Amino acid sequence: MLLSLVAAGFMSTTALINYATGQTLGYVDRIALHVSNMFGEPNSFALHLVMMLPIAVALLLSTRTSFRKAVYAAGIFVMFAGVFATKSRGGFIGLVASGLVLTWKLARKQRALAITVVLVAALAAFVVAPGGFETRLASILHISSESSASAREALLYRSISVALHSPFLGVGIGNSEIVLIQGQVSHNAYTQIAAEMGLLALAFYLVLLFTPYRKLHNIERECLPQVHHDRYFYLSIGLQSSLVAYMVSSFFLSVAFDWYVYILIGYAIAFRRIYAGSKTNRIEPQL
Repeated sequence: MLLSLVAAGFMSTTALINYATGQTLGYVDRIALHVSNMFGEPNSFALHLVMMLPIAVALLLSTRTSFRKAVYAAGIFVMFAGVFATKSRGGFIGLVASGLVLTWKLARKQRALAITVVLVAALAAFVVAPGGFETRLASILHISSESSASAREALLYRSISVALHSPFLGVGIGNSEIVLIQGQVSHNAYTQIAAEMGLLALAFYLVLLFTPYRKLHNIERECLPQVHHDRYFYLSIGLQSSLVAYMVSSFFLSVAFDWYVYILIGYAIAFRRIYAGSKTNRIEPQL
């Protein structure tokens, strides 16, 4: 997790420098990276950032060292700015969703006030966001106002139709481009799975997403009665929020076969095993 956070912070910093110096690398007034991998595309980069932000917040809350808190806070600020500089609609919606989950779970005694603060902060960040971002976000509600939004809406309906016409095995991994509009992808991880692998595969995919979330929620509930919450409590909430960020943002990206969610699931499985081991170590002296 620390390696992923360091990479996200470093890439955000370099991308923001590129943006400030006008190096958009082929994208119109959007943050971009000097890489040719999955992070070279602004929407995919935004997905990675919104997945890492809740983990950074959890580590910030769980550490007691002032220096580490300062480092995590700086990383959170840089990644937060990076999300807005990508001007990614899916990234912004995922950021708000994960922020609401974090707030709901951490501010249990003053949820209404905390959620209000989060929404106001999101609005304030939206106001100071790079120029043109408000137009892109407005296209979420007014799809016809932006050409790419209209195209994605058409692709979504077409991918649903393909999934319903091939419900058992789909059209094959990577073949949706052949049957969709003008050789494009679905821009939706869920319809990507359904169209290319079938509805049963989509059901397994959803189980793969929600099972780690449920297990993490169980850890959260077990740690909740503690007077002073430890890192297990905060990290369980952070990982849940990261999964929510992926679930929401991936509705706008064809990333079902990329590593994004699978590394999160790996984190969740490893974290649960570590937590179970810590419980055993705490119980053994009493036996």
